[in-house]
Amino acid sequence: MSELKTNKISTNDGNNVAIDDALGLKSYDTAGRNALTSVAGDMIYNTDTLSPEYYNGSQWVLLYDTTLNIEYLVVGGGGGASSGVAGGGGGGGVNAGSTSSLLKDTFYQISIGAGGTRGTNNNAGSVGTESRFDSFYGGTGGYSGSQNAVASQPNTHTGSGGGGGGGTNGSAQQTAGSAGTKGNATAGAAGVQGSRGGGGGGASTAGSGINGGQGEGNSLETGSSQIYGSGGGGGTAGSSGNGTGGTNAGDGGIRNTTDATNGTDNFGGGGGGSGGTLASNFYYGLSGNGGSGVVVLKVPSIFTLTQGSGSTLSLTTSTSGTDTIYKFTGGTGTVKFTL
Repeated sequence: MSELKTNKISTNDGNNVAIDDALGLKSYDTAGRNALTSVAGDMIYNTDTLSPEYYNGSQWVLLYDTTLNIEYLVVGGGGGASSGVAGGGGGGGVNAGSTSSLLKDTFYQISIGAGGTRGTNNNAGSVGTESRFDSFYGGTGGYSGSQNAVASQPNTHTGSGGGGGGGTNGSAQQTAGSAGTKGNATAGAAGVQGSRGGGGGGASTAGSGINGGQGEGNSLETGSSQIYGSGGGGGTAGSSGNGTGGTNAGDGGIRNTTDATNGTDNFGGGGGGSGGTLASNFYYGLSGNGGSGVVVLKVPSIFTLTQGSGSTLSLTTSTSGTDTIYKFTGGTGTVKFTL
């Protein structure tokens, strides 16, 4: 038999019911709720869904907003830099926003782009790989130019352009890679013939001279802004003055004394271009690899993530208030969100 417990009942002049303290609904988990003999209008608090629920005569209905609202950050892999007085690799394209158009209990594709590999012995590096969450893409960073390699992008370029190299084998300085089309991305800077490489383009600003462009700030993962998709710095044939990469991107190399550095993994930074010597005693310092991309999702914690069969996604989680932060750092696969 149901029982009503109260400390005091008094009349109320208005046409309403007033309660001095919070109204405490009886709590059940979903299994306990389903074991009840319920009639339309019954209300409980479900400890599994973390929401009040009412029975409409045929099923239990959540009072909580169960729309699948997702904030996302998708960053492509940064470009690997070329070798031989090379420009910096382009930063991966950055795509950030929110969506409420996706469906619960439906699998969606996620893939994490790898960073491009560096070139060796005056050869070109490689472009990164694009990252994806459903139809939201973070494009790849293009590789840079060098003494013999022209700054290049894929046929359908999807990330920031690398800077052109400062070689002596061509008749003129090399031009830079162009801006991308998937996620925010900008162009690289041209190299200077016989002198230095240009900076790689970042998600926020283009390469400028020998320095890489800055990436785009985003606070989804940690609550404080971090920089994604910066361009790498260019290398030099001189004894100093190598290019500085944007935040989380690689710095350029110096002649035959300092190797370039890599872009930071999971930030999509471009690799730094190698330094080197000019004709006739060519020396090719090490250039930098591009940093891998990342996918970060912020989802209300009432939803549970399930990975699909065969998924190879690497995942870490954290909480932010009533939301869960999912950070995918590698692999590919599918995920769905259920109540």
